[in-house]
Amino acid sequence: MQIGAGATSFIADLFKFSKEHRRVHKDKIEVLKRAFQLYGVSQVLLAKINEENKDLVVLASNGVNNTDSFLYGSTALFMMENVKSDILIYVPREA
Repeated sequence: MQIGAGATSFIADLFKFSKEHRRVHKDKIEVLKRAFQLYGVSQVLLAKINEENKDLVVLASNGVNNTDSFLYGSTALFMMENVKSDILIYVPREA
């Protein structure tokens, strides 16, 4: 599949934005990385979701690692069990 010139330009702009965003927010990113290491992704996300008090939480589920998470990943499953607001989970098709 070939990507058109417009899409290529968009992707280049997206990578440029991402690089700039990481540079500007380097300290916040490091704090999040440390929190993920100390408490785990699920606990940090749950704390942030509870703090923000949003009506809808959107997650992506990238796969199945074990029998406990047959359809969704373990983080998505944890969120479904613990988040009080509505959740939309995107599960990509296998390539």
